[in-house]
Amino acid sequence: MAEASVDNFDLFNPKGWFYGGGQRARIQGILGVENAGFNVDFVEPWFLDEPIRFETSAYLNMTEYENWDEWRVGARFSFQRKVFDDFTTVALGYKYDVVRIYGVDSKIKPYVKAHDLDGTHLVSQPSLMIARDTRDSILEPTEGYYINFFSSITPEALGASATYYRLELKGAYYVSFFDKFLIAMVGARLGTVSTFGGNDKVPLFERYYLGGGNSIRGFEYRSIGPTYNKENIGGQTMLVLTAELSHAIWGPIRGAIFCDAGGSWASPYSIDFSKFNIGAGYGIRVKVPYLNVPLRLDIAYPFMNNQKGAANRVRLHFNVGAGFSI
Repeated sequence: MAEASVDNFDLFNPKGWFYGGGQRARIQGILGVENAGFNVDFVEPWFLDEPIRFETSAYLNMTEYENWDEWRVGARFSFQRKVFDDFTTVALGYKYDVVRIYGVDSKIKPYVKAHDLDGTHLVSQPSLMIARDTRDSILEPTEGYYINFFSSITPEALGASATYYRLELKGAYYVSFFDKFLIAMVGARLGTVSTFGGNDKVPLFERYYLGGGNSIRGFEYRSIGPTYNKENIGGQTMLVLTAELSHAIWGPIRGAIFCDAGGSWASPYSIDFSKFNIGAGYGIRVKVPYLNVPLRLDIAYPFMNNQKGAANRVRLHFNVGAGFSI
């Protein structure tokens, strides 16, 4: 990954080398074994001299998943404003993507063809987000809570290839003990994506695929979900529950005991608790000097495995950033 960013950018000050306006600009390129991308981001914290945060991005991303390849180009923007107090935010957003699904695996190709899920898709999506955040830190919270409600609609009337909607609710609560020697966290994520007819023609790239370091540890990345010919085709409803207790070891190093549970199911608004998956283990958190995000190394095992095709074995998860995906 290569990145150039400016935290005090000024789009309207060419004579001053575009510096000094308090804006944020970033250009980022990514090249990996299974993914590549190019992103341009811009943030104006005081849009039209009002306390409104304006964010916009343009991107081109290519990803090789297990059962298909995905090519995506698009742009998005949002307007955010604090309401009531400094902890509550409302955001209105919109994105437009062109997404191409190709290289579909022969095992799921009959399903993909029958539901018209391959080829090129247009995504035209307005969204609404309401969040309340009282945490003392975004990346390394020790006290407070976070609640987020997100909704979006992708209608053909605005140029999308198909009409569907998404509803998600997530949150986390943090509390510390013994002068932050121990930090406990409990969190949950619940979501559904559906067509208004309730059928299963939601695009593959909009579905829920769980498993991995940022959802249910102990399971392979994107391995949890409904299957077709023993291959994951993604769910329309998901639930993730997590709990973690971290403790100080030395200086910038902490240890953590964790447990994750949940699943992804084929139908909207449908949760089968008898098909829950549970993974648990122990991890190390390292705050590297001059790096703004912590490194996480987790070892986990699936103590309850109800996922078809998922093997019971110890897995190692390496991640960068906050432990509970928000």
